Amino acid sequence: MRLTAMERVYDEIRSAIISGAFPVGSRITEEMLAERLSVSRTPVRAALQRLASDGFIDMASHIGAVVKAWSPEEARQIYEVRARLEAMGARLAARNAGKADTLRLSRMAEAIAREGVTGEGGTRRSERNRAFHLLILELSGNSHLYRTAANLMHVGFLVQAYASFGDRDAQRSDFDHFDLVTAIGSRDADWAEAVMHAHIMAASNVFVAAEQAGSEDRAEPVKEPGATAGKQTGRNLRAG
Repeated sequence: MRLTAMERVYDEIRSAIISGAFPVGSRITEEMLAERLSVSRTPVRAALQRLASDGFIDMASHIGAVVKAWSPEEARQIYEVRARLEAMGARLAARNAGKADTLRLSRMAEAIAREGVTGEGGTRRSERNRAFHLLILELSGNSHLYRTAANLMHVGFLVQAYASFGDRDAQRSDFDHFDLVTAIGSRDADWAEAVMHAHIMAASNVFVAAEQAGSEDRAEPVKEPGATAGKQTGRNLRAG
């Protein structure tokens, strides 16, 4: 299926952010993007709005778009709320899920485990992980719980979070997913709730520790992506 101009621009900018070509704190403007991608500012504006909604950028008046850095405190708060909500979701899912639901969760957990933690593999892992957690929330049967928790799963945040994972962190996360599948399939609500809470708080500890360790390196003024960044981007976003 052919992408719209907005979708193509969104994918180009998103890839540049994930690859580090537009590093955290970089200022990206409609004018610059429209020129480099040879499109009008209309699809660029729409793409930036979607990127902001997905948690990849912040929109600031008089500055434009800035590649978002999720602070350790923001991350801690998000994970704490998610841990409570999704633990409840896992408990309810254990009561409601049928065999077909458990099989679907199992296949999703296996697909996550096959992905790496860096580059495109890390991006796919974060997207598959989000889908896995959303399915458990869906199986809770509580639409209010689903919407509230889903609003905390910003794609940009999850991609940044997985970038802090090492191989052992990813393996631990994968084991948690398989335990969740087993607990839900066994209709053991207490186990499912406990695993989910521990799973999310473990991810919080990894992310917060990594962000605190690297915070000094990123404590710089807002900057324009320069020629070096341009060389790292794809065909359309290289510096002119």
